[in-house]
Amino acid sequence: MTFNKEERIGVFSVAKIFVEDFEWIFREQPVNDFGIDAFVEITSRIHPLVKNIVPTGRLIGVQIKSGESFFSEEKDADFIYRGSKKHLSYWSSHSIPVILILYDKSTNSAYWQEISKSSVTLTKKAFKLSVPKSNLLTTKFYEKLEDIGYYKNEYGYRLWQLRRSIEAMKIATTRKCFLYIQLSENYYTKDYHVEILMSPEDDDFIAKVFHKLFHSNFEVFYSFHLKNNNSLTDGIKETIPWVDLFYKGVPFSDEIFQKNVITDTNEFSKTWRIKPDLTDEKSIYAIACEMTGDYYFKLEVSPNELASNFIAINEFLTKKPEVE
Repeated sequence: MTFNKEERIGVFSVAKIFVEDFEWIFREQPVNDFGIDAFVEITSRIHPLVKNIVPTGRLIGVQIKSGESFFSEEKDADFIYRGSKKHLSYWSSHSIPVILILYDKSTNSAYWQEISKSSVTLTKKAFKLSVPKSNLLTTKFYEKLEDIGYYKNEYGYRLWQLRRSIEAMKIATTRKCFLYIQLSENYYTKDYHVEILMSPEDDDFIAKVFHKLFHSNFEVFYSFHLKNNNSLTDGIKETIPWVDLFYKGVPFSDEIFQKNVITDTNEFSKTWRIKPDLTDEKSIYAIACEMTGDYYFKLEVSPNELASNFIAINEFLTKKPEVE
């Protein structure tokens, strides 16, 4: 076996990014391991204000390629990586998700891409993988990579979505529940972060209830990123697909948010004597967050057919077998 200097530099440099920037655990595999250079374990903080981080048991397999040869083939927006069928078969059949990382020593840059059916293109001899130049290994992609660690493919993700909500589904089917929602503007990326707490508590002092539930480590918690031109309604429905949404008894939509929710609060009735004019460059989300950077509102929810069906499926899957 020969010593590959470029390969070692790539592993060390990528490890530094994960440990120092992401604060994740980097576990390098033996040098002669087949197709996986390391496993990274996602960590979490017990509370945003607590410095200690704890491992979550969620892993991502990492294959690192370093050297000029891996950047020799490129398009306007992507680098093209070509690999063997035996490696593709190994990565695809692995029990955890796997990402490929290309490391460029000249710019100290690492680019990543998940290895999946949607990202891989089979060729006559093997396969190719497009690695977007925009996929720099930075904390900008923290949540995206964190999500990959929770599921291996889209099917797994959607199943995980439902499984993590099973207790909330049971609560919502027995009593009326509400979603307390915080829309927060990110001044650096110009997008928005949406945090959602579900509770049977009914209180119009929305910000107070939200923070009370949040700081009590309330478990029925959801979040997602919202781009400026995306639909808030679609984002909530994608995150919690098992409920129907209502605002004061009316089915919730982006139009309802614009025409009613944003002008129903005391803060905005004082600021906007009439409904805000959205013909300027500001989006409805920017207007909502203009005063404090955060905007709170409450929705009523009703479990839909998906909730009742999944509760029945979950009971079947978790039932102790009666025969051996």
